[in-house]
Amino acid sequence: DWPTLVRWLRQLPEEQITQHPKLLIIRAWILNFLWRLDLQAQVVQQAAELLDSEFGARLSAEDQQILRGQILMLRAQFAYFSSEFTEAKVLSEKALALLPASWTFARGAAILYLGISMQANGQIQETERLLLYEYESWSDKTDIYPLIILQTLGYVYLWTLQLEKARQIGQVLIQGATRSGILTM
Repeated sequence: DWPTLVRWLRQLPEEQITQHPKLLIIRAWILNFLWRLDLQAQVVQQAAELLDSEFGARLSAEDQQILRGQILMLRAQFAYFSSEFTEAKVLSEKALALLPASWTFARGAAILYLGISMQANGQIQETERLLLYEYESWSDKTDIYPLIILQTLGYVYLWTLQLEKARQIGQVLIQGATRSGILTM
């Protein structure tokens, strides 16, 4: 519910936001949803610098790890849209290694940029194997993570003109999203 996050951040003084890496990451996600990737990159850089400072040292090891994972994922996105596909792949892999399984949306974004970066690098079969493995290994197929995996696989099939596979994945995606309540008809 990013509009709620926008309202909450507006309630805080700017100085407070710029002194807390968690609040900066919230701002970065908001900019992500607004597709303001230029501003997002600046905010991500601020959060990374703050995380490496005395402010970051005050956070728990778990919070530091999760923030670093989100920073890596957001940087992977920026690298992808800057046509730096190898860098996007590496950053996505690092993000997935840091983000806990319970952070399904951020992990989903990381797997999306990993998959489409691999596809952009011509690793079509490897991408398909990775995404199918990740999808099959997830027990709750209606969770956001496996749905993003299917979305990513659908993109790969579309971009490689495997249209029948794209159609089949699209059907499974719609069924999962409907069952989860994300998509209502």
